[in-house]
Amino acid sequence: MPLPRLIIVRLAVPACLAIAGVEARAQAPTDLPALPEAPAPFVVSPGPGPGFAPFPPLSPEVAPSSAPVGCTPGHCSHRSFLARSRCKRHLQEAFLGFPEEFERPPLGARMHEVNTAQVRKGEASALTLYSYDFVAGTARLKPRGQDRLAEIGARMPFTFQPVLIQRSGEPGLDEKRRESVLESLALSPFPIPPERVVVGRAPTRALRGDEALILHQGALYRTEQAGPRVSTGTTSSSPANQP
Repeated sequence: MPLPRLIIVRLAVPACLAIAGVEARAQAPTDLPALPEAPAPFVVSPGPGPGFAPFPPLSPEVAPSSAPVGCTPGHCSHRSFLARSRCKRHLQEAFLGFPEEFERPPLGARMHEVNTAQVRKGEASALTLYSYDFVAGTARLKPRGQDRLAEIGARMPFTFQPVLIQRSGEPGLDEKRRESVLESLALSPFPIPPERVVVGRAPTRALRGDEALILHQGALYRTEQAGPRVSTGTTSSSPANQP
């Protein structure tokens, strides 16, 4: 056998034997070390011993709960400002409101409330006898006051508003006027109980004599001028625009 070939065989045989031994050891089962045994659990004897007092069982009322306490109406359990600014209950009570408060009213409900308030104020004013409806210093009604009292008697079956007599500042005179009005209303077909005739402050301020004269003169002047002049919206002071 040539020398180079003999050298190759001598080198290859030990290498093949070494590889075969490693593979054999890898495939052979190895014994794992045994795990240490777990220690016995620590058990506390329920029986009483020297210096030992058993703990009472926790009742459901005092048992600790890991669940967070929620916010209740009128009370926010959050303490920090950041937490309160993110609390839904706090924001709803502050300015957001609750869904049940956003019920859509019927169509025209807001307008009906305004009109109803205006009608009630008008009824209260229509059922008022002012001082100028009486003869000054007496309990006798003027002809205009008698006509107004007749209109009030016709309205009484359709309203629950009281009949108001404007006070004069003299309690004795006010009581006489009230009795006179009650006697006149007693003759009407609709009975009026005494509680519905009261003395008090008029709902609207009555005109004084001088004020009535000024308003009357102004009405006459506008009538003579065929109504007020209609403004054109210009503010020029040229002679052509002067009346």
